[in-house]
Amino acid sequence: MATFTEEGVPLSTLNPNYLHSNSTSHTWPFSAIAELIDNAYDPDVCAKQLWIDKTQIKGVDCLTFMDNGAGMDYDAMYKLLSFGFSDKRSLRGHAAVGMYGNGFKSGSMRLGKDVIVFSKRRNSMSVGMLSQTYLKETKASNIIVPIVTYNRVGSQNCIKPEDMASMQKILKYSLFQTEEAILSELKAINATKAKNTSGTRIIIWNLRRTESGKLEFDFDTECYDIQIPADMSDGTQTKFRRQERNAPTVPDTDFSLRAYCSILYLKPRMQIIIRGQKVKTQLVSKSLAHVIMDKYKPNFLKQAVSITFGYSTMGKDNYGVMMYHKNRLIKAYERVGCQLRANTKGVGVIGVIECNFLKPTHNKQDFDYTDEYRKTMSSLGAKLEDYWKEIQHKRNTEYPNCPPVEDVEKQPDQDWVQCDECLKWRKLPDGINIKQLPENWFCHMNPDPNFRSCEEKEEKEDSEDEQPTNKKTYKQVERRNKEMIRQQEQLQKQQQLMVALAKENETLQKQKELKRTRASVQLTACSGVPEQSPANSFLSPSSHEGSSSMPDNSTPIRKRTSMAGNGAKRIKTNCDLKANVKTVNNPNGQKSYNEILMNANTMAYNSATMENTETVGRKIEAAEHGSMVNSMEDNAQFETPESHMEFISERSSSPMLNFELFGEGESSTWDCVPPGLCEERLLLEGQAQQGHQMELLSTTRQERDNYKSMVDHLTSQVDDLQKQLFQKEVKNAQAEHGTQTDEVEKKDYRAQFQHVTEIIKKLKKERDAFINVMSVLSQLHQLNEIIDDLVRATIEAEECNCRYPGEDMAQNTEVILNEEDRRAATASNVKEKQGDGRNRQTDDHSSKK
Repeated sequence: MATFTEEGVPLSTLNPNYLHSNSTSHTWPFSAIAELIDNAYDPDVCAKQLWIDKTQIKGVDCLTFMDNGAGMDYDAMYKLLSFGFSDKRSLRGHAAVGMYGNGFKSGSMRLGKDVIVFSKRRNSMSVGMLSQTYLKETKASNIIVPIVTYNRVGSQNCIKPEDMASMQKILKYSLFQTEEAILSELKAINATKAKNTSGTRIIIWNLRRTESGKLEFDFDTECYDIQIPADMSDGTQTKFRRQERNAPTVPDTDFSLRAYCSILYLKPRMQIIIRGQKVKTQLVSKSLAHVIMDKYKPNFLKQAVSITFGYSTMGKDNYGVMMYHKNRLIKAYERVGCQLRANTKGVGVIGVIECNFLKPTHNKQDFDYTDEYRKTMSSLGAKLEDYWKEIQHKRNTEYPNCPPVEDVEKQPDQDWVQCDECLKWRKLPDGINIKQLPENWFCHMNPDPNFRSCEEKEEKEDSEDEQPTNKKTYKQVERRNKEMIRQQEQLQKQQQLMVALAKENETLQKQKELKRTRASVQLTACSGVPEQSPANSFLSPSSHEGSSSMPDNSTPIRKRTSMAGNGAKRIKTNCDLKANVKTVNNPNGQKSYNEILMNANTMAYNSATMENTETVGRKIEAAEHGSMVNSMEDNAQFETPESHMEFISERSSSPMLNFELFGEGESSTWDCVPPGLCEERLLLEGQAQQGHQMELLSTTRQERDNYKSMVDHLTSQVDDLQKQLFQKEVKNAQAEHGTQTDEVEKKDYRAQFQHVTEIIKKLKKERDAFINVMSVLSQLHQLNEIIDDLVRATIEAEECNCRYPGEDMAQNTEVILNEEDRRAATASNVKEKQGDGRNRQTDDHSSKK
């Protein structure tokens, strides 16, 4: 039945089957154990040691977890066994791992069906049970969690009356049938310490088994370890080892709880003891070789995140990125970037990053597949490849003949060890082999006297400025190589272009010669009709009876072809002799004498024309196959206009005829070309061809000039590049020379400055002495003047007394005294002026200085 609030609103409840459904989020058993370890590590408990062991109680295999933390009272125990209560806060820089209030329930129910929790805090002790067996046997519709609390009264532990029902359920459905057995388990919590101790003890029974009935954990192969067998399955076709591994080698952390706990925290603050032996925890970021720091600053972060890259010192099979969240390992040996490819890139490289900006999943074995996560993984792959290339570049530069870095045995760049008493990490000096240290190490064993006591604060790690960073020198080398390759390609292209231009120029010259040859051959073919005498060119009227009389004028039948286009076209010879003979009706079918004569002339002309055509074809074929020399020799007579005129004059005597013969009773016309007219037309044709050839020559000359200008431009570019390279070399040489001579020049300048300073001091002393001498001389001069004035005054007074003997002596004395006062005032004014002059000289000297 549903339960309601006071206002009558139904309350949601949890069915007991949810305990199993909730536990299926842990597909890997070690992730369930990690949830229980996190509860002891969090700042609200802050345990220093955690013991994990396998035991038997009444013949039942059990897993036990015990810590010496703060313990729990009734309210804390109730929140632990309920869902969704999470009030953990960070304390003194110690961030809490738990955030959902579900880890204990999902982890414990993944390992077994039943769990009982014993906890002590100050003067109270609490016991709570979460059991699927109990809920199933009682057919409970809700999840019921019996909790009992002991309060210490004097020397006795008393149970609250309202908890008696819970105690009966615990005694009936747990492995402890008596109250004494429960109290003994409570006393076992941190029993080696004083009485007023605190801590928690968790016992899980009815452990999960495989189809064959075996436990899913292997407790027999290693007596000090808990392992996962390689061939175990729980019947759901789910391997207990991590499934996302596609590599042929599997890290030890996938099947060994000891190896997994050693790297579970980025900076461990708690000792973990598995089956009686301490786990050697390690600072992952401090156990690497060839360490280099890098930064990751995406757009969605205000501050950059530090990434540590280095080579694994445990072997080259375990490598990848270690991704932590709030000091807790989420993904171990996650291969990214070049490590996913089937090659040796990135082998042995480990990256360490704390991804507090990402959100882990509920089982804390992965991150939510968000856009931030995808960008982070992509950047990690790129930065890891940069690190690998940088180390390879340094290695090949410094030790070119050494084997690869991943195949060489390596030592960590720094050695850190944890004190077993105060759990503080101490940095050891170089040269100490950490493998030879004793099993239990304490601060008083530290060689460094500054950190030889547990009361001393933990030594600070190297700041980011002190740690080596990835300078990516290989990229600078790659840029220089690319620039050199680009310049070489440009030079090759320029050379290829120059070769192509030369070939094109050669081809154009050949085409030019070929066109010239064709034009010469065509002129030869046009003028190559066999010469005929005038007797053969005209028909005499007395040669046969019935023939018609010969006309006085004739018309040419030759048709000229116009020269068009850019190239010289082959001239069609139109020297065909047309003979249109119209005969009279001849019933006997016999031909007249005129017909026989014209047929004979036509046959002779056709044979001559065929010979000329074959000769022209052979010459053109020879010219097209590259026989330019022979064609030029055969047609050397056409190279100049004078040769063309000679050829035309030689061929001008051959008349071009056109006969039209008619039979008897009809008029017949004999048309012939006068010699003068034929020569004129041939002359015009030769001039036209000559003009066309001149156009071709000018076009070719222009093209040649264009190509020449292009070649000059490219040559100037090559010269500029060479000058720039030479200037860079000169600057580099000057810089090297400057660095070599800088210290010498500094020394010379310093010596010169000291020498000049001494000279100035001497000059000052001499000036002061000279000023003193001048002042003394001026004073002496003034005294001499006063004495002279007094002498003169005395003489004047004596003269006055002699001149006026009756005057009062007092009056003379007063005059003398007034004269002395006036001279004294004059002397004081002179001294003031001299003092002002000396001050001005001092000011001028200081300004000059």
